[in-house]
This record gives sequence, structure tokens and C-alpha cells, in this order.
Amino acid sequence: MSKILVTDCWTRKTLSAVRSLGREGLIVDAVSHTRIAPGIYSSFVRQYFIVPDPKKDPEGYLRSILELLQREQYACIMPFEESSIELFLNARAQIEQYARLPIPSAKAYHAANNKWEVLQLAKKLNIPMPQSHRPETPAEVDEALNALQFPIIIKPVSSSGSRGIKKVTNRQQFDKDYAEVVKAYGYPIIQECIDWQGEGCGVGILAQDGDILANFSYKRLREFPVQGGPSTLRESTADDETKLYAANLLKELNWDGVAMVEFKRDPVTKVPKLMEINPRFWGSLDLSYVAGVNFPYLLYLFATGQQVMQPIYKTGTIGRWLLPGDLAHFLGNPNRFKMEPSFFNFINDNTYYDDFKKDDIKGNIATVLCTIAMVFDPEIWKIGVFRK
Repeated sequence: MSKILVTDCWTRKTLSAVRSLGREGLIVDAVSHTRIAPGIYSSFVRQYFIVPDPKKDPEGYLRSILELLQREQYACIMPFEESSIELFLNARAQIEQYARLPIPSAKAYHAANNKWEVLQLAKKLNIPMPQSHRPETPAEVDEALNALQFPIIIKPVSSSGSRGIKKVTNRQQFDKDYAEVVKAYGYPIIQECIDWQGEGCGVGILAQDGDILANFSYKRLREFPVQGGPSTLRESTADDETKLYAANLLKELNWDGVAMVEFKRDPVTKVPKLMEINPRFWGSLDLSYVAGVNFPYLLYLFATGQQVMQPIYKTGTIGRWLLPGDLAHFLGNPNRFKMEPSFFNFINDNTYYDDFKKDDIKGNIATVLCTIAMVFDPEIWKIGVFRK
């Protein structure tokens, strides 16, 4: 029976991953730098390991991972967050002495993680995207602003989970927020704002040498923050248009492994416009599983050289991130009592919860307790609420 090591188990998507891998009969071990991590307590995790924070102590983190790989002899290791993936790309030769590492090449990963490079690639491939500029001088800023109309989006070239993104409605606010983003992230992208009422949609993909092995599309129904952020309620779709755009992008990148390509549909023209590529597993991963596409298990098959076939999945399946995601959306939405579907529609045969599963009571309890603990963790507030 194969053993898998899953990193970054403090995230919601890793809880889904350890569950979906464990249900396939694989032995799953988990890694986290904090014990406020529901994934490490899941019934599907054999054992977990607390390691140094990859952001604060990258050398210690990598040393701990290599020691684990050498001692435990895993079939493969699956990193889930940018900090881990960056370290593993640099230490790929060392890691692959002990376990398979199913991530793309450093060149492909860094290109996909650079939002400006992705937009230039989309332009080359005739993929619709918002009007975008990346000025570096005051004169170029003025030129970009003259070409756009407020509201305008300021977006870091490299960030995840909507961190650093600002929506500005006038020049005074722009000057203030632009300076803050430049200081924190370097020169950002200035972009046409697609109205927040425009439908957000995504395509999850597993590829080999740029060829699509499996895909899955969905649309966002609710997000937090309310006007743009990670989805808290979403629905599976069969969107051939966005699937084609996503496939063309990843083919051009010669992609290996998983990725999610995000679009936003213009509410006037109904054209899906490219937002970014998420070059790793995505937050709403559990929806693909309950609809019929087990991406973590498919990635394991890919990593170990086994055949991967496109699963047939069910459209119209709804996935919900209740705690604290959809609750936070409810509290932050001024139309909270008029939402469709209603926040209070808790029991529905077609709705599945990211957080809670009948076959993982330990994981369910950990989700509640860790959510409570997060209230008292300033680092979690910084990352999860203020998106910094």
C-alpha cells in the first residue's frame, strides 16, 4: 500500500486532499508548521509531523522534510502552498532521491505565478482578458489611468488568495493604495475592473507535458470578501469555453501537474476574461471531489506513472465552505437575508460541505476547534481575513 506525504495541512484544501486520498486506500501522513490545522487530525491521516514554518525558517523546514522522506519512504510528496513549492523547486534533485514530486518545472511554475506574464501569454493566444497595464514611472501611471476608468483594480504581479489586491474608485485613493502595494509587492498591474456581479468561474486541470489528463469547471456563487475573494459557495459546470482557454494556456507552458485557471465573466458581454493561473491546488478543491473528480488521487496516479482517465462528473453540484467562509460572507453582505440560495438552506441533497464529512468525525471536530482557535491567532487574521 502506497504512502503519501501531504504538506501545508493547515489549509482547507489539504483537509479535502487527505480525505480523498485516504478514501482510495492510500496511507496518508500530514505535515504542518502549526497545530491549528484541521487536516492533521483527520481520521484519514495515519500520523502527522510538526515542522518549522517554511516562510520563517526555510532551511529548517526543508531539512525536516528531507529527513521525513528518507526515513518514511513515501511514494510521493504533495506540496500545497507557494512557500513549500518554491523550496521544493530549488531542492528538487534532493527530494526526488526519496519520493516523486509531481509539480511543474521551475520555468513553468514561475511563469504561471507571474500574473503579468500570464496576461502577455493570454494576449498571444487571443484569450480575453481585462485591459491591463504595468507602469513603473509616474508618467506611465498617468498614461495607464487615462486609458482606464474608475473603478480600477491594483493587483500584485505575484500573490495568492486575493492578497494585496485593491479596488479603487478615485485618484486620491489610487495614489494611497498604489504606493502601499508597490512597497509590499513591487510594481503592480493596473487593470480594468470587471463588475463584482460578473460571474467568477474556474477550471481545475491535471496535465502532463501540457496535455490535459483531467479537467473540471465550476462557477462561484458567493465569495469572501463579498466583492472578490476565495469562493464560499460554488457550483460545478460543463464550461467548454473556459476549459479550452485554460487548456491552451497550460499547453503553451508545457505544464505538469495540477493548476486552476480563473476567469470572470463580463456581466455585460458575457465573455469570460482571464484573471490568473493558480499554479497549485485551489481552495475549492472539495467541490471537484464530490462532483466526481478526485484530483489528489489522479495526481498520485500521474506521479507514479499510472494511467489517468478523465472522470465523468456531475454538473449542478454545490460545494459550501461554511466555517468561517460562508458565515463571513453572510455577515459582510448587506443583502444577507435576500441571498439566493439562502444562507439558512443548510440541508440539501445536492449541497456538500468542505468542512464536514460523515466519514471523518475527527476532522469535523478539528475544523470547529481550529476555527475557534484562529480567532485568537493574529497571523491567521492577517492571512485569512485581511488578505495580507
